[in-house]
Amino acid sequence: MTESQWTRKICYELIDCGCLVHAVVGNRWASVGWPDRHVILPTGEMFWLEFKSADGKLSKSQKYVMDEINRRARGRALVVRMPGHLETADGELIRLFDGGGRDLFLQLRKLRELPV
Repeated sequence: MTESQWTRKICYELIDCGCLVHAVVGNRWASVGWPDRHVILPTGEMFWLEFKSADGKLSKSQKYVMDEINRRARGRALVVRMPGHLETADGELIRLFDGGGRDLFLQLRKLRELPV
């Protein structure tokens, strides 16, 4: 499965869990460096998720924007890496998940227990 197919699968599963998912990429309004998806959980928590393949790397502009989101916003910018890693923009592993959107949803919900 390609990164694009995996991302699409996860996003549909997040929607099935009641999340709002906005694609930031693939349109003329997309800005350089912004994470691929803006996700709002049913409970109101917000996440900006950058999807990456197992060996994909953040560009300098992606790292900068994610750091600024984490500094300024009421929410978190995170990397979702194949096959099922949830990471900080610095590559620190936060959580493992089973590679599906439902388990990612459950792991994102658990993050509200952790300090930002």
